[in-house]
Amino acid sequence: MVYLLITVLLITFLGSVASGESALSEDRMDVLFLGNSYTAGNNLPQLFTDLAASGGKEVYTDRNTPGGHTLNGHSQNSTSLDKIDQGIWEYVVLQEQSQMPTIEYYRVNYMYPGARSLNDRIQSVGAQTMFFMTWGREYGGKQVINGHSSPEFADYYAMQDALRSAYYGIAVELGAAIAPIGMAWQTARTMNFPSDLWTGDHSHPTYQGSYLAACVLYSVIFNESPVGLTFIGTLDQQTATFLQQAADRTVFPAIALSQ
Repeated sequence: MVYLLITVLLITFLGSVASGESALSEDRMDVLFLGNSYTAGNNLPQLFTDLAASGGKEVYTDRNTPGGHTLNGHSQNSTSLDKIDQGIWEYVVLQEQSQMPTIEYYRVNYMYPGARSLNDRIQSVGAQTMFFMTWGREYGGKQVINGHSSPEFADYYAMQDALRSAYYGIAVELGAAIAPIGMAWQTARTMNFPSDLWTGDHSHPTYQGSYLAACVLYSVIFNESPVGLTFIGTLDQQTATFLQQAADRTVFPAIALSQ
């Protein structure tokens, strides 16, 4: 049932964006990343740039990714706001702190207000907001920040469901795009990915995890499958192809289900 719901949401999202945003088919893209160490890890913006270049796309990126930073923090961060105000972006990619979306107090009082404020700023310069849906912790667990906590998540899948709901909730409210990166991690696990996506802290991404994130960003921003792209970074070909396929099956589920 969860996969079916994800499929319906993604089909709806891709159909609406593809029909209304010509930028998805352009070969030049300027993208600003606002997040924290999940985006900075393994230099994800550069991975996305290199992946796009191997598909014949020209990409310029910039970022502000202080460790542990939140969307509410970015909405008051002069560096983030100044970068948005450059007004050169097709997309501004917003990545929330990893636990906040799962904790109701922080989701309602910090994540969503911060996202709304940033979205207003982004739209004022003619850019589009894209949410970077993060992945759950490898073993789930209760997430606690300053005495406020999430439910006790039995495993990664339970935490991912909460993250999916939180990100889709605000994306739908704002009419924003979404990169379902965390759901691609779920797809990879369902496909029995033979290597680990998490580092030893069970939270941050390995190189494989960041490469998968870059594949999802490529798929959503350019509305094209990443399967067959020649940039594989430090990965072997088999691993890169597996991750490309996981991104493809997540972003283009209607095609995947017919295969």
